[in-house]
Amino acid sequence: METFDSNVNIPNGKVVCLQCTERGIVSYVSPNVSDLLGMQPDQIEGKEILSFLNSKLSGKLLRLSLKCKKDKTSEGLSFNWKNTDGKELELSVNISYNLDQGYMCVLMPHYELPQQKEKIRRQQDVLRSTLESIDDFVFLLDKDGKFSDFYSEDNSSKFNNINNSFRPGNSLADAGFPSEVETAFLAVVKKVISTGVSEELRYELKAFGSKLYYHARVTPGYNSNKKIEGVIVVSRDITTLVNSELKLNQSLNYYLTVFDNFPTLIWRANRFKKIDYVNNTFKEFTGRSFEEDKGDGWHKAIHHEDKERIVKEFLRKFDQQKPFIQEYRILHNTGMYRWVKDFLHPFYDFKGRFSGYIGNCIDINDIRHTQKLLQESELRYRELFDNVPDIVFRLNQKGEIQKINKAASQILGYDSLEGKNVWDLFLPQERRLVYRQFEKIISDGKKSFSFEVKVFNNKGEIKCLQIKGFISFDSVKTVSEVYGIARDITMQKMLEKSILKNTIATEERERRRIAEELHDGIGPLLSGLKMYLQQDSLKVNLEVKQLKTLTYCRELVDESIRQTRSIANNLTPGILNDFGLEKALKSHVLKINAIGKFDVNLHVVNIQENLEEEVSLAIFRVVTELLNNSLKHSDCSKVEIVIDERNGILSGNYSDNGKGFDPLKIQHTNAGKMGLNNIRNRINSLNGNILFNSDEGMGLFVKFILPVKQSEVTGSDKPFL
Repeated sequence: METFDSNVNIPNGKVVCLQCTERGIVSYVSPNVSDLLGMQPDQIEGKEILSFLNSKLSGKLLRLSLKCKKDKTSEGLSFNWKNTDGKELELSVNISYNLDQGYMCVLMPHYELPQQKEKIRRQQDVLRSTLESIDDFVFLLDKDGKFSDFYSEDNSSKFNNINNSFRPGNSLADAGFPSEVETAFLAVVKKVISTGVSEELRYELKAFGSKLYYHARVTPGYNSNKKIEGVIVVSRDITTLVNSELKLNQSLNYYLTVFDNFPTLIWRANRFKKIDYVNNTFKEFTGRSFEEDKGDGWHKAIHHEDKERIVKEFLRKFDQQKPFIQEYRILHNTGMYRWVKDFLHPFYDFKGRFSGYIGNCIDINDIRHTQKLLQESELRYRELFDNVPDIVFRLNQKGEIQKINKAASQILGYDSLEGKNVWDLFLPQERRLVYRQFEKIISDGKKSFSFEVKVFNNKGEIKCLQIKGFISFDSVKTVSEVYGIARDITMQKMLEKSILKNTIATEERERRRIAEELHDGIGPLLSGLKMYLQQDSLKVNLEVKQLKTLTYCRELVDESIRQTRSIANNLTPGILNDFGLEKALKSHVLKINAIGKFDVNLHVVNIQENLEEEVSLAIFRVVTELLNNSLKHSDCSKVEIVIDERNGILSGNYSDNGKGFDPLKIQHTNAGKMGLNNIRNRINSLNGNILFNSDEGMGLFVKFILPVKQSEVTGSDKPFL
């Protein structure tokens, strides 16, 4: 408010109207001016209105008048009128301009505006209610750091460790603040008043045997003349926040201790883009101390040709707060520069606020050197790539062929395979097996692989390939590319099949020979011994003990005959040779069912009576081996066996409801491997095919197929699907 002096005592009055010329001469004033200002109209009329005001208020009124004239608007101004006895009256004046009449002024007591006073009162109530509803502690300090006022009566209850001495004029020390806190506040107050810029302050207080932490925001406080006459302090209890930060720092320090022993180079930059940590591996690699690298010191370790690029990229990417990768040369402890690959990831505090970056450097100097050598020999590599007799390929993560050499056309007959999906080349029953193998390789964390697979050539013929290669992963551990070499082993497999067939045939001949030796050699001897021991004349004049010995000898001979017959039958089942496959299988199933461990249902359909001996023997051996495995390992309660022959193809299905197994896991261990291999070898030796479908807890299903009419193996033979 503006004030000016007058020797006139002003009683309360009503609205007074004044009219002034453009030069500010009062041409008219309403008669009731004496009621408001205590001056008669003739004391005012004909005089300059600015002569009644002090210089400061005169300047404001003059500028306001010119604005009304220029913008053709009405403007208002409030001020204080002070008479000689020191009493003040708050007045309001409203000015407008008319071209014909000049300036029109309406003067009235300011306190006679009830709407304005009510508005101010409501604003003050809202402000007071707002301040009382928040948890922050709000108070005002003057230029000397003394309490000048409180916004809220409830403020004192928000500091449970400070007494209630917050009266205006008291110091912070009077209110219970420690001297060091008061000194810090006074320094901040002085700075805010001098600069007009808000400041923040964190301080500690002790209460109930523990520390309390506070954060204060100190902002300048202005008077009606827009001059700083003190500060407004909003203080908040951040004890919980600080304790959480302390725990977080302890956790970070723990992990940084762990990082010290990591084999890779790890560093950390704070949110100000300054290095504040490097691990021991980093220091050992560079031979530099942390003091040399902290802040921006790490720039000196970067090769001069890479420094500008790396620092510029680092600062630009840092503001994006996203992961990125850099490659550059860094000084090694040998004095040489080595290439490193730096993986940078942003990290955040417990409130999710960006706190900086953590970098993980890997020494790729040897890789870069190798890449350089590869680039230099790219022409020779291409020549080698195209002239290798084996198929060399590269696949993307979808299995699409990205690169493949000329050998693929020679082996598989296709003009071009690039862009095609490799899964389309596999036999249907091979796809699931290959997919499971890749799943296992990836889950085991391996990169290299080796397996055999059957594929179609462009004529629909089946080729057997031996594939070896490795898997490349991207930064998020997903498959990016697959590299490998595929060798055509079709002829090798055919040769192995021929050898396997001869081996099995030799094995069966040897079994038959041993069985015949048992049957024709040991069998008659045991039978003769049995006949001799059965003679009644041997019992004559024998004592009781001798009779028991004779009886025991007879029983041993009977058991020996049974065991010899069983061994001979297992070596070469006579019932198979005498009565055929169907009766041999039914006889064996009866023996299994007699054990009572599980029920076996056998269905034999359309089997030829004159089925070739080696086919009958192979199927008999496969079924008995599968039943033997079920007895030992499956814990099943039911087995279903179906043997069927149609259109010259004999097929068999074997299933049980046992605990099952993982065929891939069995393939890589010794458990059950011998039995499964024997089964697979017998079927493959007869140019057939067999499929094992099982999983842990899901039982077992086996399907095998064989050609009924088998000829000698020739180069034109192809395995059945």
